[in-house]
Amino acid sequence: MTDVRSSQDELSDEAEEKEALASPAPAASAEEAGATAEAEPSVPLEERVRHAVEGLFQRLGAELEVEVRETEETVDCLLRFGQKDAVLDVLPREELLDSAQYVLQRMVYRDADAGKRVTLEVGSAAVEADPAMEEMARRLAAAVQRMNRSVTIVPIHARDRKAIHQALADEASIATRSEGEGLLRRLVIEKK
Repeated sequence: MTDVRSSQDELSDEAEEKEALASPAPAASAEEAGATAEAEPSVPLEERVRHAVEGLFQRLGAELEVEVRETEETVDCLLRFGQKDAVLDVLPREELLDSAQYVLQRMVYRDADAGKRVTLEVGSAAVEADPAMEEMARRLAAAVQRMNRSVTIVPIHARDRKAIHQALADEASIATRSEGEGLLRRLVIEKK
C-alpha cells in the first residue's frame, strides 16, 4: 500500500513539474529587456537600438560609447569600449559580436526577421581592412576579367561581403552587388 501511494505522489510531482515547465515564463518588462519595437513605437529606431546596446553591454559590465547610424537595410552600431574592458576577453571578438547582434535583434524586434538588421563593429574595426578578404577580392576580380562572366559567391558572413564590396569599390571595370535575403544573401562580382 505504501509503495502504491509513494509512486502516485511521484507521478503527481512529475506532472506538476511538467506543467510548470510547459507554462511560459513571465515576460520581462520593456525596461528590463531593453527597448522593443512594440513597446515604444514613438521612439526613433536609432534611439531604441542605442538604448538596447547600452543596456546589454552595461549588464555585461562594460563601459562603452555607442554611435548609431541607420541605413536602408541595417542599423549600424560602432562600439568604443573603455580601456582594457574585460567583456572583450570573454569570447573571441567575432563570436561576441555575433551573439550580441542576435540578442539585440531580438530585443529591438520581437520577431528576429522583422525590420532592419542590427550590426555591431568595435572601435575602428569598420575601417580596418582584412588582408585575406582583400586578396580574395582581387583574385575573384581577376577571375571575372579572365572568364569574361560574372561570379556568384556562396552565402558568406555579412562582414565578409562588405569587405569584398569595399575592396573592389575602386575597381574601374568591376561591379559588385548582393542578392538574396537573410542567410542566403550572396555576393555577385561582374564586369561593368
